[in-house]
Amino acid sequence: MRSLLGDCSGVLNLTSRLGFLPFSNGVHDDLDEQPRRTRYRELVGRGELPPGHATEDGVALHYVGTRLHDVLGVLPDRNAWFVEPDGAGHYREKTLPARYWIS
Repeated sequence: MRSLLGDCSGVLNLTSRLGFLPFSNGVHDDLDEQPRRTRYRELVGRGELPPGHATEDGVALHYVGTRLHDVLGVLPDRNAWFVEPDGAGHYREKTLPARYWIS
């Protein structure tokens, strides 16, 4: 699995991870001061990252095997997205609303 990681200076790098899942991953997708949202989608659209999930801060993805089983949020009104190439060098995404599980 490859992910997009950023440091405190805002530098974004592609990095290889453990590879338990066949998806890429974009985290903290909603933080305005981070360029991750745009960059992650650009890389998926161009095929430099495989299709994968982007998550807002406070969202967890629960997998059973390699299948996404649930999207959970510790904050209300949060989302994840499945992001994939559209075939024309861009991306398309499907919103996956997080189930708020703390009450």
